[in-house]
Amino acid sequence: MKKFIIEESFVSFADIEIYAENKDEALAKYHRGDYPMSNYSISDYKEDYTLLAITAEGENQPLETF
Repeated sequence: MKKFIIEESFVSFADIEIYAENKDEALAKYHRGDYPMSNYSISDYKEDYTLLAITAEGENQPLETF
């Protein structure tokens, strides 16, 4: 029996705590990714799934893309 890897994307939500002197500095840090991952809290709630591809384990190319 083969193993298949299903790739999907989905919509979720996250809160990121960024310490800055003002809004512009906070947005600049956000865009640079200048915050510790420990300050990144992603929601367990996910919606709007989209199937992207299916690939057999060990194969380099997807069998099908959607």
